[in-house]
Amino acid sequence: MIGKALFGVAVISATLCFGSDVVSFETLMQALEKSSPKLEHQRLQTKISQESLRSAEAGYLPSLSLGGTSEYSRKFNNNTTASYVGSDSLTQSTQYQNSSTLGVNYDLFRFGATALGVKAASAQIQASKAGECLALKEQLESLLETYAKVRIATIKLEHYKQIQKLYQESYIMAKRLNEAGELAQTEVITYAQYIADQFVLSAQTQEEKESMLAHLMYLADIKLDTSTSFESLHVDKIMPLTLSFEQSTKAKQAYAQIEQKSSQLKAEKTRYLPVFSLYGKYDLYGSDDDRFGHALQDVDRNGYRVGLSFSWSLFDGFAREAAVETRLLELQQAKIGLIDAKREFEKEQYLLRSQSRERETRLANAKQSEESSSKFADMMDALNKNGQKDKLSTLKSQIQYHQTMIASKEAQELLYLSQKKEILFTQKEYECVVH
Repeated sequence: MIGKALFGVAVISATLCFGSDVVSFETLMQALEKSSPKLEHQRLQTKISQESLRSAEAGYLPSLSLGGTSEYSRKFNNNTTASYVGSDSLTQSTQYQNSSTLGVNYDLFRFGATALGVKAASAQIQASKAGECLALKEQLESLLETYAKVRIATIKLEHYKQIQKLYQESYIMAKRLNEAGELAQTEVITYAQYIADQFVLSAQTQEEKESMLAHLMYLADIKLDTSTSFESLHVDKIMPLTLSFEQSTKAKQAYAQIEQKSSQLKAEKTRYLPVFSLYGKYDLYGSDDDRFGHALQDVDRNGYRVGLSFSWSLFDGFAREAAVETRLLELQQAKIGLIDAKREFEKEQYLLRSQSRERETRLANAKQSEESSSKFADMMDALNKNGQKDKLSTLKSQIQYHQTMIASKEAQELLYLSQKKEILFTQKEYECVVH
C-alpha cells in the first residue's frame, strides 16, 4: 500500500480477491491499467519530460536576482594601498558595510539555441507518450499470454484427472489378467509406470499454473488462487483496423527521438557562436566606521547600471567538439532505432497474421483427430460390450480420446489468443495514434 501511495495510484484499499469466482481478461486488463507500477513509471517519465519543456522555455524569459552582503573590514594602518591586486581586493578602511543589488539578465541573441532546446524538449514529450503506449502494449501482451496459458493448464489438469482414473482402472484390470495368466507381468509394470508418469505430468502442470497465477497477480494486483475460473478469450472474428508503420506508436516514438537528437545537435553547435545579453543592476549601499546598526540605517540608493554584454568562448579544451560528436552519435543511434522499429513492427504484423492462419489449420486438424478418436472410442466400447474386444483396449481408446481432446482444446485456446491479440493490439495502437 505504501508503494501505491507513492505512485499516487487510486485503487481499492483492500486488494481485490477472486476465489472461486469467474474472472474475465477484461477485468484483469482494467486492473493492470490502473495499478501497474511500470505504467505509472512511464507516466511519471512523461511528466518529467513536460517539466523539462518548462525548463527549456524559461530561456525565453529574463532572469531576476537579488543579492545582499554585510561585511566588517579592519585596516591595520593608514597607509595608502591599492584597491585590487590582480583579482584580489584589499581592505581600504575599518568599517561596517551593507549592500544590496537587484539584477536583471536577458539573453538577447543565442543563434536559436533556446528555440532548439524547446523543440528537443517537445519531441521528448512525444517520445515519452509513445513510450506509455508501448509499455502498456508490453504489459498487456504478457497478461494475455499468461491468461491463455492458465486456461490451457486448467484444461489439461481436468483431463489429466480423467486419464489418471483410466490408467488406474487399466492397472487393476491388468493385475487381474496377470493373475489369471492372460497378461505378462511386464504389462502390469508398464501400466504402473503410466500412472506414475501421469502423476508427475499433473504435478508439473500444476506447478506451472501456480507460477502463471502468481504472474497474473503481479501484473493486475488481484488475488487469485487455483479455484478461480477464467472466462474464455473467445471473440467474434472481425477485421481489425489496419495501421501502417508510419501510423504506428513505434514510428511515432522513433521519429520523435530523431527530432529530439537533431535539435540537440543543432543546439550544441551554437556553443561555437557568441552570446549577446542585456543586463541591469540597481545597488543600495550603506557604511559606518563604528556600528553595524548605523551601517544598516545608512543604506540608501547607490546607483544603477545597464549594459549589453558579449561573450564568446574561443577555446574550452575541445569540450564543445566532444559534446557535438556525442550528439551526432546519438542522432545516428536514433536513426538506426527507426530502422529497427520498422523491422520489429513488420515482424509483429507478420507473426500476428501467420499465427492466426497456422492455428486455424492446427485446430482443424486437432478437431478432426478428436472426432476420429471419439468414434474409435465409441466403437471399442460397443465391441467390448459385445464381447469382441477386451476392456484394456477400450480403456486405451478412452485415454487416447482424452489426449486428443487436450490437443483440440489447446489449439482452440491458442487460436482465441491470436485473434484476441490481433484485435486488442490494433485497437490499442489506434487509440495511441489518435490521442
